[in-house]
Amino acid sequence: MTPSLPDLPEFKDPRPGDSIEATWQNVLNNFHLRYPRKAYHDGTRRVAACPGYYRTYVKQWGTPHSETMQNRDPDRNTEIYMQMTPRQYYAALDAAVNKCGFTKNQLKAAVLIRSTNGRQDRSWIETLAPIYIYLRNQGFNHVDLTR
Repeated sequence: MTPSLPDLPEFKDPRPGDSIEATWQNVLNNFHLRYPRKAYHDGTRRVAACPGYYRTYVKQWGTPHSETMQNRDPDRNTEIYMQMTPRQYYAALDAAVNKCGFTKNQLKAAVLIRSTNGRQDRSWIETLAPIYIYLRNQGFNHVDLTR
């Protein structure tokens, strides 16, 4: 069952006529790219597993974001995010999966659905939404989690 919309700024003005699922899909856009995905076969070829799209671009795992981000805008990211290293940030994201009662395999399956068929099959929302809400309650903002 899709979670109801929380009282967070990014949910204040949903698009007119959008369902709860469509609103979640809009808000969670790109959030799944921070998490690993299982390998799959798209009908013509095997697509390799991915450790998390954004994770593949990290070059300095031990340096705080505040020292490595180009064109950083302190009004967009939280202080907690800016002071974390990518290693700490992704450890916090991974810990949120466990705190929300999901296994890594459940997460990877949800990310795979979102990556391959997320517009038709919105079951991934049931996994990613609680994780997103948990992380927002830990002090991260929408930009920290999706951009």
